[in-house]
Amino acid sequence: MLKSISLLSVLGVASLLFAGLPPGDTTSTCPGGACAGGACATTACGSACSKDCKDCPITVAMNALPQMTFTVGEEKLTCPKAAAELAQKSSAPIHYVVGDKTFDTESAAKLALAETTEQFVSAFAEPKECKESGEITVAGKQLCCKTAAAQTAAVAKAAMDKVEMTYLVGEKECHCPVEAEKLAKESGDPTVYVVAGESSCCNVTARLNLARAKYKAAVIAVMQAASPTTEKLTSKANDS
Repeated sequence: MLKSISLLSVLGVASLLFAGLPPGDTTSTCPGGACAGGACATTACGSACSKDCKDCPITVAMNALPQMTFTVGEEKLTCPKAAAELAQKSSAPIHYVVGDKTFDTESAAKLALAETTEQFVSAFAEPKECKESGEITVAGKQLCCKTAAAQTAAVAKAAMDKVEMTYLVGEKECHCPVEAEKLAKESGDPTVYVVAGESSCCNVTARLNLARAKYKAAVIAVMQAASPTTEKLTSKANDS
């Protein structure tokens, strides 16, 4: 059984996001190539960037999100493919682990992962004050000023609010789940959930995608607010 990872402890990992970045520095510890010139801190950190830029603040942040792991017999794995291969070889069942809970089915584990991720993302933008030190942690930053903490929380929440789910039913598009359900009943067409360019026919997967997209948007927004240089680089990256 994996040890329980509390929401606060995972948020503690997220608080490392900005630790290695002095004010105005957007290059992280990236080498040259695809991540040169600050691109690492301002892109999705996918494709070429992920190979050269493991310390990218956005990559670090996304890795801090709740994850699903797997156990097969006594083996603990993080890769679903490796878990499936081991299960086939050993004829042992796969158990799915989210936090301190273990599930026998992937569907139950995925629902738990979506719920845990939603809680994590909601807590990320809420200021939490340490009574002993007086420091306030919000959106991965430790601050001593309540005003600054409130401003940071507002930036994170505003970014999250801009991320929304689109519902596609046949050729019709809407942003309201009630309207989407009505359209699906009337037409008989399935509902496709779209978040940040990712489509899914599963509402649980869509919830997970939405929570992750909101979190990523908040991380980038807080980085931009802390560094005008990052904001300019992000603008250029979006224009290209």
